[in-house]
Amino acid sequence: MDQYRHHLLGFLQNPERSGIYAIGGEEYTKAILCCIQHLERRRSNTKRAMNEDMLSDQISLDNGIWKFDCSKLPRLYCTETVSIFIYLGYVLFFLPLSGKSQQLIQYCHQPTFLTETATSLFPTRIALVRQAMKDYLDRVEGQPLLE
Repeated sequence: MDQYRHHLLGFLQNPERSGIYAIGGEEYTKAILCCIQHLERRRSNTKRAMNEDMLSDQISLDNGIWKFDCSKLPRLYCTETVSIFIYLGYVLFFLPLSGKSQQLIQYCHQPTFLTETATSLFPTRIALVRQAMKDYLDRVEGQPLLE
C-alpha cells in the first residue's frame, strides 16, 4: 500500500483526528443499506448454471484494492448476475463493520434481498451472508441505535 493511502486511511479511521470525516460504524451502515437496496432492485433472469468459484477466482487484492476482472469471463456472465455477486460481497465486507441500525436489523431478520435466484446461483456466498447477518444480530444486541 502506498504511503499516501496508508496515512489517509489512518486519518479517516481515527475519529479524534478526522472528526466528521471519520469512517466508522455509521458510514459502513449507510454503505450496506445502499448495497441491500441495490440487491432488492436487481433480479437476474439467468436460468443457466453459474460457476460460483469461477466468479470468485476473478476477485483479487491489488495493492490494497479489491478488483473484479470481468475480461476473462464469457460475455454472458458480465450482466446483472455478476452485479448480484459483487453486491453480496459488499454485504459480507460491510456488515461486520456496521453499527446498530433498526433498518439493518430488520433486513437481517427478514432478508428479502436474498432472492431464490441469488440463492440458487451463489449458495456458498448466500450461506456466508446469512452467517454474517446472524453474527451481526448477535453483536448488536444491547448496543444503542445509531439512528
